[in-house]
Amino acid sequence: MKDTASEVRRARNQGIFVIGIFVGNEEELSVEKRIYGKDFAYIRNISNFSRMVGTFLRRQIDME
Repeated sequence: MKDTASEVRRARNQGIFVIGIFVGNEEELSVEKRIYGKDFAYIRNISNFSRMVGTFLRRQIDME
């Protein structure tokens, strides 16, 4: 967790948009949220992958 959190911070400090995408057990969800914060998507069903990621990308494009 510390390694990933450090790399996410480093990338964000360089102006790189980082999104966490999690497809896994809910027990591990809190760690992912701590690393990625608001830029995080929990995909319960893989069929929703493109819709969820598309939403995050559209939001980022609109902000720029």
